[in-house]
Amino acid sequence: MTPLRQQFIEEMVLRRMSPRTQEAYIHQVYQLAKFYRQSPEVLSPEQVRQYLVYLASERKLSASTVNQAVNALRFLYSRVLHQDLEVLRRKLPHGRKSIRRPQVFSIKELERLFVVGRCIRCIGHSW
Repeated sequence: MTPLRQQFIEEMVLRRMSPRTQEAYIHQVYQLAKFYRQSPEVLSPEQVRQYLVYLASERKLSASTVNQAVNALRFLYSRVLHQDLEVLRRKLPHGRKSIRRPQVFSIKELERLFVVGRCIRCIGHSW
């Protein structure tokens, strides 16, 4: 294990991050290093930003997954590598999550649903 990875894990443990969060953050940082075939500590904020663009546009990952990568990389660069957080905020923005709207039934659909439900109840008590 590299010293950077060890320090990254120790910081997450000290902050009492859940094991699942630690696992997700380690995975995200590993993917960044794998993408550039370099340690994250030698990458510029612009390279990291381009990686996030790649995740969103080429890999077409969801906003939640990209935001997870943003959070992991912000944590690495600010808490472990002690880089300026303001630069990171500008270079690593959070994406917008899509809004899930509840399904709305029409009056006819509701009537059909209630009639079928009533019929099923009636069948069960007809004996």
